[in-house]
Amino acid sequence: MIYEQKCFSCKCDGCGESFCDNEREGFTLFSDDGQLTNAMEDYGWYLSHDETNKHYCPDCHTINDEDELVLKGKALETKS
Repeated sequence: MIYEQKCFSCKCDGCGESFCDNEREGFTLFSDDGQLTNAMEDYGWYLSHDETNKHYCPDCHTINDEDELVLKGKALETKS
């Protein structure tokens, strides 16, 4: 039987890359957003905890010595 299932995934707000914890598949889906955010943090993604609701892959951000988000590459271009 084929049926519709609600699921969660995420794209980087900088480059548009989909979160993937299995490179062979190209994307990853979770049945709840808590599992998704836990996995994203494990893979070095930045998850905003404010009203911006922005999420950045490891290629689009770094964290400076003051624990502040620093955007780079395409993420920096889209912020302007």
